[in-house]
Amino acid sequence: MHRTPLLIAPTLLAMALAACSADRPEAPATANSPTPAAAPESQASTVGADVTMRYTCNGDHTVAVHGETSATVTTADGTTELPRVADSAPPQFANDTLSFSIGTRGAELGHAGVGSFACRPE
Repeated sequence: MHRTPLLIAPTLLAMALAACSADRPEAPATANSPTPAAAPESQASTVGADVTMRYTCNGDHTVAVHGETSATVTTADGTTELPRVADSAPPQFANDTLSFSIGTRGAELGHAGVGSFACRPE
């Protein structure tokens, strides 16, 4: 019979909580926006005035050729600088595990123990 006071209390509490949360000002949109991450240092060598040619290779690999001196290979494992093989014609860049060669039928990225990947100019 006296259930009315019991129902009023929770209703008043819910209204009070709703009113409190409605009074809070919203944070500016930039406060919740993530800060853009800085570009990794490894990408610095693949972007610049000294890059003379870029290649996209199968397997989501990329190669940036730096004039006649070196090439930067980007794989899922990271970025590696390859020096040019002396007196190579057509140009070839290599280290112990990676090689990149540019030939008359296209370019190829070789990865020791993994295989080779066809590359095409960007």
